[in-house]
Amino acid sequence: MNRFLVGITLVFALACGDDDGTSTPDGMGGDAGPAACGEGQVCATLTVPESFDGTPREVFVGLYSSLPPAGPPEVFVGNVASPAIAAGMPMTMALDDGGASGDYHVFIALYVEGGGMFNPEPGIDYMATTAPVTFGAGPVELGEVALELAE
Repeated sequence: MNRFLVGITLVFALACGDDDGTSTPDGMGGDAGPAACGEGQVCATLTVPESFDGTPREVFVGLYSSLPPAGPPEVFVGNVASPAIAAGMPMTMALDDGGASGDYHVFIALYVEGGGMFNPEPGIDYMATTAPVTFGAGPVELGEVALELAE
């Protein structure tokens, strides 16, 4: 599986949804709908399969010029600790794009309790990648991103 180096030093700790599932001012929330995507942000609504029953620990978002991702991302977008996501409860996010400019694949990993730390653990953690997306020309709205069990 792909290896993320421990040397990633930039970490964003963003609040997740409120207890009632409504969106919070930083754009994180439950099923309240997508946050407004502003200049210099990457936005998405993350979903998990109906069979998801894990305890979410962290969402990681990074940008890579090629797939499969290997090593640390070329641009670190952010981490979300204790994300408010569950089966039937999507999570909206609006994160700073890290100053990215150019075409990148977005890699998103959902780490769950008992899963990996720097690599999604096959059969436990969830992940998704996108086709190349152009950054630096306005907000990047990914829409709905379905996270699948890591293989």
